[in-house]
Amino acid sequence: MKQVEAVFTNRNAIDFDEYSMNPCKIPNENYESSQTLSDEVIAKEFKNWLSASPFRIWFTKHSGNEPFAQCKYDHCRKVFSFSRNLTSSNLVKHLKTNHSSDYDKFYSKIHPKQNELTSMKSVISEARKPFQLCASLIDFYKRNPAMTKELNFFVDNLLPFSLVESQSFRELIAAAPDRSSDQFIFSGKALVKEITNYHDKFDKQLRFTLERTSKINILLDIWTSAVSKSYLAISVSFCPNLDHLNQNSQRKDVICRGFPNTHIIDFHDVSASRHTGDYLGLVLCDTLDHYSLKHKVASVTIDNATNNLAMLDKIEPELIGDGVNEEGGIIKIRCLNHVLNTIFRHIVEKFEKQNVELLQRIDELTSKIKYNVFLGDYFKSYARKAIPKHNETRFVSRHKQLSSFLNLTNSLRQFYFKNYTYRKFQLKKEDSRLFLYEPAEIYPLKLFLRLTNVFSDLTTDMQDDALNNLPNGIQFYTLLRKYFEACSLISSGDVSDENLTIAGIQLKHLEAVEEAQRSNILSTIIESRSLFEKYYNLASAQIGYWVAHILRPDMKAQSISKILDPEAEKLIISKASNYVNYYFGQHNLNIPTDLTDIDARTSYPGKERRPKKKLKSFNKFSGLLKSTPPERRTLLEWEIYNQEPLDSRFDFIHYWMANREKFPRLSSLALSFYYTKLSTVDVERCYSISKRAIEGRFSLSSANLKRAMVLRNRLKCFGFREKLKHITSIEEASWAEDDMSDVSLDEDSFSDQDSYS
Repeated sequence: MKQVEAVFTNRNAIDFDEYSMNPCKIPNENYESSQTLSDEVIAKEFKNWLSASPFRIWFTKHSGNEPFAQCKYDHCRKVFSFSRNLTSSNLVKHLKTNHSSDYDKFYSKIHPKQNELTSMKSVISEARKPFQLCASLIDFYKRNPAMTKELNFFVDNLLPFSLVESQSFRELIAAAPDRSSDQFIFSGKALVKEITNYHDKFDKQLRFTLERTSKINILLDIWTSAVSKSYLAISVSFCPNLDHLNQNSQRKDVICRGFPNTHIIDFHDVSASRHTGDYLGLVLCDTLDHYSLKHKVASVTIDNATNNLAMLDKIEPELIGDGVNEEGGIIKIRCLNHVLNTIFRHIVEKFEKQNVELLQRIDELTSKIKYNVFLGDYFKSYARKAIPKHNETRFVSRHKQLSSFLNLTNSLRQFYFKNYTYRKFQLKKEDSRLFLYEPAEIYPLKLFLRLTNVFSDLTTDMQDDALNNLPNGIQFYTLLRKYFEACSLISSGDVSDENLTIAGIQLKHLEAVEEAQRSNILSTIIESRSLFEKYYNLASAQIGYWVAHILRPDMKAQSISKILDPEAEKLIISKASNYVNYYFGQHNLNIPTDLTDIDARTSYPGKERRPKKKLKSFNKFSGLLKSTPPERRTLLEWEIYNQEPLDSRFDFIHYWMANREKFPRLSSLALSFYYTKLSTVDVERCYSISKRAIEGRFSLSSANLKRAMVLRNRLKCFGFREKLKHITSIEEASWAEDDMSDVSLDEDSFSDQDSYS
């Protein structure tokens, strides 16, 4: 350890006597455990773990069946498992948060050395991946960065453009230090012009990005604003750089680093038109033609409106790209959020009809708390739970209201007995019916909420991009199917632990409710099963769902036997193989010549190569592959993947990027499926603007609204603000491979419709 201390002292001029402790006096490794890692590969991984990080000296590595690293601080000793912390990021974050004084000193010493090791190439990579910015967009920013930030300010907040001419705005800008007023816009007409120019630059950026990918997922949703205007939102989701990946490509080339990946390509006001399938189909066709996307569409995610389904039938014959498979055609995805909401609404509405008197009392209590200032102040958290009278998701509000109510039942009882004579609260004796509830009323309510929590949980899951994708589709539907089966079995008397766990309840929850009420609640849920089965059958008929499911490395083809009966399993496996075979046939074969090297590099990126004796079986496969006809090679890729053991150690993207050379075609298909959305929730989130935020700011027929909405989306999806941090330190030529020809802006093209309001 003295050698380690000497290295940091000589190289970084660090004096550990100035720190709260000297980490070099405590061993970096502890191999005293009698348990050793049985897996030779993982043992080597663990040996190299943290070796490249200078922060390794603040942790002690412990071997064993479950290896870990432990913080060296006596008062801390936090443990970081090897399996969940393959990089040092969480360990460094721990130091920064919990031992900040030593961290700051240490970081200030090693940071200059790290900068010397960081090439300009890596800085550029961080700034531009996964989306490489066009030079024209960079030029627009560099021409006037202050103006660009002003545009972002108006776009982000959907502010009325007339605000730019107000005296208050001028005074605000004038108060900014070191800013010349000529850097900003103070004319409404000029603001409209620059917003339009900004929009066009981002439109070009999207076109440039779409050229680098294929197998695009289209998302369609009819959205109605808070002031009853209807719009057709057309968005795209896709794997970044899918068509430009090579052997040097990395995970960061295909992930969006926390930025949304649902890009608006058009936003049509359809308020004045009938929402017929023919009309909406023409609108969609024109939009796809505008972006040259017809040959790239592989899947469409739609809500369950009849006109949307008719629209898809209208346009499907024109979608003939290589993403449309001969086995099953284009993948049609019914928005899972809409499916969940449809079933949930059916259940909640029936429960309301069965419990009218109880729910009326709860609603009356809610209104009293909401409109009585003193009660509202006393029950602040509950006062906001009143159900909106006109709300498409009223059933969701009802569920949240009842959950909050149950948390308050004891407090309500205590409050009433203590304060019903207190004049300030204006309570009457008969109000006791609103504050006091019997166990026979509360327990059925609790049972209903516990049984239906699955719908709110799955709806929340749809907000997570790592879950809202096609590879998880079969699992979501299978989970719901098992849920309905469990409820049916419980209703018939089978209260096994497995059924109770799947339903989300315990035996005591059932026993606390009278048999008649228990039967009514379970029947309410079970009667919605036929509605679910309709959507399950529609999804399971889409072979793309099953192929995407099989391409989950923790599932593969062997998982199908746990979902379907043998005959159905055989049919699905056959169709999935046909799907993959057709897909392979549409793409050039790209089997690397050095397959030995491929196997050594897959599954564990960045590890040392395995000894050659470990490759004996794969070398046989390599020789077989070279002597096999191309059509047979494609099947071998599919077969070998499914014959390998299930792998749940790494996430979906990690696995397929690590195995991309071993399974070149499957990885491309898998990555495209990862960005195929199960739900249009991202679209809905884009347009969830309240009436107060939008009313009076724009004429809803104005092109300004469309531009503002699209720009808000572009700024988020491309992470433009993050990239701006790097622009000043990177040569302009490094930012773009090329640009498409710029379309000049015609100042006379602004119609009255575009006037700022």
